[in-house]
Amino acid sequence: MTPKFSIDEILFNRNTNEKGTVGRVYELNGVTMYEVNVPVDFRGLSIGSNVSDWAEDDLELAQRRVLDRKHFFN
Repeated sequence: MTPKFSIDEILFNRNTNEKGTVGRVYELNGVTMYEVNVPVDFRGLSIGSNVSDWAEDDLELAQRRVLDRKHFFN
């Protein structure tokens, strides 16, 4: 398995239109998968994150710069 993305990179999922941070990379039935932390925003307030499993083919790198957390959650 040679993953395209690494832990702590911020990815964009084209299918769900969500951004999240890679927490773990694994393989499932020959497909590279990413366990991603997706921030939860309630009425403009960051209240934590959900964990979601995303297949590599649906993903692209969100940004290559260091991300300011307040911009990520808003």
